[in-house]
Amino acid sequence: MSENTNAGVRDTINFVAIGIPSELKISNPSTPHYRSGFCNLLVLGALGFIIASEAMQDSSSPTPGVYHDDYSDDPNDDVNAALPSIAAGVFGVVYLFYLIESCCSDSRKYMSNFKDVAGAEAFLSQMVDTPPDVAMTCECYHYETRYRTVTSTDSNGRTTTRTESYTVKVTTYRETDYFRYRAWKDESGPFHGMTLHAIVKLRLYKLVVWNDDASHRAFVMAYSAFQARNRWRDSHFSHNWDMRIRGFRTNVLALSDPTAKPCWLSFGCFWLSTLLLCSWPWRRMLTSSSVEAKFTLRKVILA
Repeated sequence: MSENTNAGVRDTINFVAIGIPSELKISNPSTPHYRSGFCNLLVLGALGFIIASEAMQDSSSPTPGVYHDDYSDDPNDDVNAALPSIAAGVFGVVYLFYLIESCCSDSRKYMSNFKDVAGAEAFLSQMVDTPPDVAMTCECYHYETRYRTVTSTDSNGRTTTRTESYTVKVTTYRETDYFRYRAWKDESGPFHGMTLHAIVKLRLYKLVVWNDDASHRAFVMAYSAFQARNRWRDSHFSHNWDMRIRGFRTNVLALSDPTAKPCWLSFGCFWLSTLLLCSWPWRRMLTSSSVEAKFTLRKVILA
């Protein structure tokens, strides 16, 4: 448990008992990775579309030695000729969506924060000892209607121009301020037990707890004042607040014995499997070879 006070405040500050602190919770869930499987199926379907369109084009090609009317007006000929290009475009869009999903996935985040158990426990200790920042943010903006000239050419070669309108969001002001509190204390609890498992997927959460009603009221007043001094700056106003911990990461992958790491468990293998359309099998393999640990960083704030 970590306790600290801001400069100028004596160590005689008393914290109210909040309740049962959080602790490391280890489970072995069977994550099906539905989103990854769906994206994999989409890409494979788009690839099948390319193969089918090529086959249809080959079937419509003239057979050597057989009379072919070059002046046929059959519209199916134009459709068959365009199918490969359409299929390639669909595949490109779907494959890009598939790569974006992989880049935003929890698996990619785990592989980006790879540590041994000692390193993971040191990271958690650092997070426990790091003071929280209660950030208040706002954005002031309005919408503007703008105009542009669009040029188009029809099938007969005639060029026409037209003016169309569109709306853009214009941000005129942003601000981030921090709530100034008197003292803080960490009640995150113990985080032992990761050494009992070969591969641990550590998922971190943050929770701010006000020490008493007076502390909560002090924050509400500060947040209301923050909104009041910025709300008038433009016609639209959005605001939010959150607790920040310097160096915080949501996903950490911990190994009890780095020398026994499987050959497929690396950042390079993750992206290689993704590029080869094997992202879903790779993620399933990671899930079946690991356990999941959840830990909440619980910061108590006294205002």
